[in-house]
Amino acid sequence: MHLKRILPIMFLFTTLVQAQEDPYLWLEEVEDKKALEWVTQQNKQTFDLFEKEATFSSVFHESLAIYNADDRIIAPNFRGDYFYNFIQDKQHVRGVWRRAAKEAYGKDSIDWEILIDLDKLSDEENEKWVFKGASALYPDYNKCLIFLSPGGTDATVVREFDVQSKSFLADGFQLPISKGSASWMDKDHLLLSRDFGPNTMTASGYPREVRMPLGQPFQTQTAKNLPVWSCCKHQSSTSPAVHGSFYALIKAMPLGATEGGFSTPNSEVWGNVTALVEVKCGHCKSLRCDSCEKT
Repeated sequence: MHLKRILPIMFLFTTLVQAQEDPYLWLEEVEDKKALEWVTQQNKQTFDLFEKEATFSSVFHESLAIYNADDRIIAPNFRGDYFYNFIQDKQHVRGVWRRAAKEAYGKDSIDWEILIDLDKLSDEENEKWVFKGASALYPDYNKCLIFLSPGGTDATVVREFDVQSKSFLADGFQLPISKGSASWMDKDHLLLSRDFGPNTMTASGYPREVRMPLGQPFQTQTAKNLPVWSCCKHQSSTSPAVHGSFYALIKAMPLGATEGGFSTPNSEVWGNVTALVEVKCGHCKSLRCDSCEKT
């Protein structure tokens, strides 16, 4: 047999033998109780080792003081007439999501308006909520999708939040816990990459499908062996990349994967690329634009 044919076979055989002999394959089950207990034990060993170091206490307290400093640089998200910021400090261990008038940015004294107090919310709901971000509805930004993680996991619940009343909407969007993303298309529709049921998640527990309500049933973009992420963007119609002011951005993320592809509804297979999906306006049948008042 030719050497070029023998080598791949030998490599495959060696790989299979190594996989069978790997004593840690059970750690691949990321949510398995035994695997999580093993990680907890390893963490404890690490912390016990660090705490024996003479400099541990001083480094720990110096680092904590930096994280809680009042003069930290504010990382703003500008939306309309306000800029938004999430911060944690001594008084707000889990943090507060807040906003202030755009004109106040950069001033020594800022009059903050607290929108969500995570410590208070966690106490009320008996859950250790971790803030994972917010997606605001263009163009008024008065409605937001709030991403909350129980205990800090990658998986989040998503709730619709009214900024003016500072409350979650009982009849608004509420998505069950899942890894993935959610983004506004308009006030009644979302672009989702979530857990849609059997065969819609990767082996590591991330979504492999993006769904959008452009037809019946939802149109689906599937990454065969890759996790996918999606969002909606508004952009100037003068952009050379986007013909219109509204588009859906869908990206297949390798995250260590070595094979796969991006499969569109018409079965074309792409590489690890970003897809710009043109979103049609339900009223004028053209690309959604700011001048069309109906959706």
